[in-house]
Amino acid sequence: MAGKKSHGGQPDWQDLKQRFLRMLRDLKNAILQLFSLSSRRTVAPRSIEQIADECSRQVDSLILENERSKNLKFVSGKFRILWGSQEFNTVLELYYQTHEGKWLKQTKKSAMPVESLTVESKKVLEEKKELTYPIEPPSVR
Repeated sequence: MAGKKSHGGQPDWQDLKQRFLRMLRDLKNAILQLFSLSSRRTVAPRSIEQIADECSRQVDSLILENERSKNLKFVSGKFRILWGSQEFNTVLELYYQTHEGKWLKQTKKSAMPVESLTVESKKVLEEKKELTYPIEPPSVR
């Protein structure tokens, strides 16, 4: 596909520039579409309780692993779910002590689309803005 020639047989730089810019725009749109398709999850909406329960199981494993591998003692923690209009955030805060008595805090944050919540859970979280759950030491040591 040859570009237009200007007078004198030289390439029409304006035409080449416009074609190049169109190609970049088309490429950008294709990439954006690909990312938006891959970011959509087909997971069924879950309740706040289901999310907290899933987190609880994962947190127990994390605590036990940190106690074993880093020789720490878990003391307490909290799991928070925070409202946002497009997405909601989960924040996990875990508090440990070393054998020397030094305190350590571990924080993990993640964001999830609001669409992944059930209608009832969206209403509750939107109204309260933040839900906090205490984290107890795992029962299996």
